[in-house]
Amino acid sequence: MRIAMDNIEQHEDVPEEAPSLSQRVIALFRDSLFQGDPDPDKAKMVEGITFTAGFDPERLAANKDKIIAVAREIVDDAFLSKKGGGMSFMALPFARTGEQWGEQEDAQLLYLLCAGIGYASCVVPRLMWGAFPGGVPYIVFKNFDEEGAPTDGAGLHDGQER
Repeated sequence: MRIAMDNIEQHEDVPEEAPSLSQRVIALFRDSLFQGDPDPDKAKMVEGITFTAGFDPERLAANKDKIIAVAREIVDDAFLSKKGGGMSFMALPFARTGEQWGEQEDAQLLYLLCAGIGYASCVVPRLMWGAFPGGVPYIVFKNFDEEGAPTDGAGLHDGQER
């Protein structure tokens, strides 16, 4: 698997006050990455759909509230563990409003960020993804409480973090 920076360099620069959801996700992803070559002993390695990201644990923790805020704007109830129980990764580029907020690549960045803070996971381990249509995993997110913070998501498979 490739490390995140190989994929992220193809995005244009993101303004500091990123107006769109995809730009906010990209900015959060870049800001949370481990700088330099990720040392598996120091970086928080998170396996995504097509690549593994190496996050700086302190930077990721500092961005946690922002990650949750953007996820709350995007993630449809079908993805939530106590509502829909999870949904195909292919549906993640569509916001809860039904509008497309980004591409699959952007959705993977959101997934990696959320998985990095323990807020999202794949429903089943990678070895079983072939059981789903197109071999694409189903993703589940923890539920939101009334203030928008994640609540415990029963049934989350946490085997994706490395």
